[in-house]
Amino acid sequence: MKNWDYIHDLGQRRGLSSEDVGNIIAESCLPNWKTLHMHGPSAYQNYVYAVVRIARPETLVETGVRYGVGTTHILAALKANGAGHLVSCDPMHKNQLEAMKQIHELCKTEMDLFARWRFFGVSSQAGEDGLLVSSNGYPVAGTVLHKMLGTATDIFVHDSDHCFDHMTWELETALPKVRPGGLIICDDWDWREHSELHRHRDGNVVEQFAARHNLVFSTVGTAAVFER
Repeated sequence: MKNWDYIHDLGQRRGLSSEDVGNIIAESCLPNWKTLHMHGPSAYQNYVYAVVRIARPETLVETGVRYGVGTTHILAALKANGAGHLVSCDPMHKNQLEAMKQIHELCKTEMDLFARWRFFGVSSQAGEDGLLVSSNGYPVAGTVLHKMLGTATDIFVHDSDHCFDHMTWELETALPKVRPGGLIICDDWDWREHSELHRHRDGNVVEQFAARHNLVFSTVGTAAVFER
């Protein structure tokens, strides 16, 4: 499935009427967090907003914040749902520090939005205990990710380092922690500009993960979505 087809299908299977799904899709295009950075929302942010509105997760874990555009759309969806919390992590490199300053400014006017958010800034110091350093140098704390996932996560969002080994590690780490009926979302799952990061001699990382665990995934714009 592509684009909004999956959103309509997910809504139908979660008991929503076509009118309700249509309203959520229209609503998904309203949040606009351009104040965060020159990057405005892309289709991915609209899709993930709609998925969160329909799935109504209680616990949601996200790796990769960057400029905070996707994060704020997730938080806006949780706010609209009136329930749920998001835990995110990202390495604290220079760009991330600048982005966090902008997010902090937005927090001042959107306190109810960010009350649902907890952020882990991962140290970029190589060799520190608990860090997994990926092939392009982005560290993610293994112990932090396990702590974030807890025992039952409703939605896991991968939007961090998209190289083959790191993406595989995150997906394999998250899968046992995502409850039955929960979702795993991978942005840029087949990023054409950097396809060599995703691919291995046996194929795309998402396709291999699906085959290994007998899972089906749907594509929603630039994202792949697995249902447990």
